[in-house]
Amino acid sequence: MATVKELLTMMQLSDFTHVVVLSSDRHYYLGGGFQPDVLRRFGKMRVCSTDILEGKFMIFVKQ
Repeated sequence: MATVKELLTMMQLSDFTHVVVLSSDRHYYLGGGFQPDVLRRFGKMRVCSTDILEGKFMIFVKQ
């Protein structure tokens, strides 16, 4: 499993792409925002899966 930082670095998204972070087990909203802010707050969390919904890149993480 990659971390949020590794995933976002590999994807090379625009700094203005809205990213949403949710827990993988119950899909609780943990936070979101633009890439630099998400990297700062959630960069070390492990990614379980991803999705795109209504123009938002959603990352499901293991807590």
